Amino acid sequence: MTGEHEAAILPQQGGPLFLGHRPTSEPRSNDVLIEVKAVALNPCDYYQRDYVPGPGSRVIAFASSFYQNGSPNHGSFQKYTLTQSEAVIPLPDNLSFEDGAVFPLAVLTALTAWTTIGILLNTSVGTFSVQSAKTLGFTIYATASPKHHDLVRKLGTHAVFDYKAGDVVAQIVNTMKKDGVKPHMAHCVVNGALQPTLDILKETKGEYIR
Repeated sequence: MTGEHEAAILPQQGGPLFLGHRPTSEPRSNDVLIEVKAVALNPCDYYQRDYVPGPGSRVIAFASSFYQNGSPNHGSFQKYTLTQSEAVIPLPDNLSFEDGAVFPLAVLTALTAWTTIGILLNTSVGTFSVQSAKTLGFTIYATASPKHHDLVRKLGTHAVFDYKAGDVVAQIVNTMKKDGVKPHMAHCVVNGALQPTLDILKETKGEYIR
């Protein structure tokens, strides 16, 4: 496929996007050319748009696939974009393009999390994670606001707790001991959610993976 297509273009750092045209790229051996119908935007996409990693003083290698510095061929804000073939699956007929737009990041991150990181339930990634954890046979404990408890239970959690409760750690510990569950934790976010998780590990003699 050759020619041009419409795209949202950022001509300079800090400037506004404008609607223009750019060349439609030919896919290489491992690429698929996608016609974009809907895009899911994450907050970090907005915050990072004007910044790219600067050169460091010591490196082992430059992983170009990790950060496409100024690579417009892989951007989503255009009529056609390139992506790797292993990242593409057919969209079920009962899903709209808007609903399907959340799948690439949320599902892939959720599945990767079981061997890599810890995740939050109150996100699209967390929602998919509960469902995939249930499929994998995990016993699932979750914390959420009371107004979300019914939804969380429907997703497949074994027990759900109010994260604002003063004794939430004790509640989780008692439930785990009753169920005979030993937790294993992987965590990627250092914030207020980390300490209660560490307290649970301490009380249940769980294992901190990373």
